[in-house]
Amino acid sequence: SSLAALSIATAPLWMAVFSTLWGHHIAQREWLGLLVGLAGITLLNVKGGLSLDPLGALLVMLAAALWSFGSIWSKYLDMPKGFMASAMQMLLGGVMLILLSLGWGETWPQTISTQSWLAFAYLVLFGSIIAYSAFMYLVQTVRPMLASSNTFVNPVVAFAVGIAFAHEQVTVMDYLALAIILLGVFLILTNTENNVQKTLE
Repeated sequence: SSLAALSIATAPLWMAVFSTLWGHHIAQREWLGLLVGLAGITLLNVKGGLSLDPLGALLVMLAAALWSFGSIWSKYLDMPKGFMASAMQMLLGGVMLILLSLGWGETWPQTISTQSWLAFAYLVLFGSIIAYSAFMYLVQTVRPMLASSNTFVNPVVAFAVGIAFAHEQVTVMDYLALAIILLGVFLILTNTENNVQKTLE
């Protein structure tokens, strides 16, 4: 899971690279914020033991890259308006995953626990309807680096939730990693060069 988290956290890097294909200029401060944020994510996950099947690591990295490319490309496509844009993407993704699951021979559980249903409901409401719709809105209205900075914020939220609900043990290294992550986000959010450029445009 540590390496998976690191792979997903490369999404802002991919978005920065792909956005240049459509003429976006990535400021030096944004690149610096990106590198600082990735360093913080790495430090936060080092204790997890960075080991993973090479094929699995490649697929997760590919997923982050394709997600980033699709997010940037969607800004220039004739997409449905409002919540329908998010809904169609998630519905299509769900259908494809069900077909892959059936083709792979995965088995369905005989019984589903209450905890699993609650987790499912949480993901539907907060992870999909609210969070994904908010992300799609940001992709359409703000710069790619700002929209993708959520991958740096997610570990901070998970960290806080782990402490509050799972009573996870926190070390000095964890706090240092969080401080570095927040510094990276701060550098991206406070990039004055892009604010000046937007004003001129």
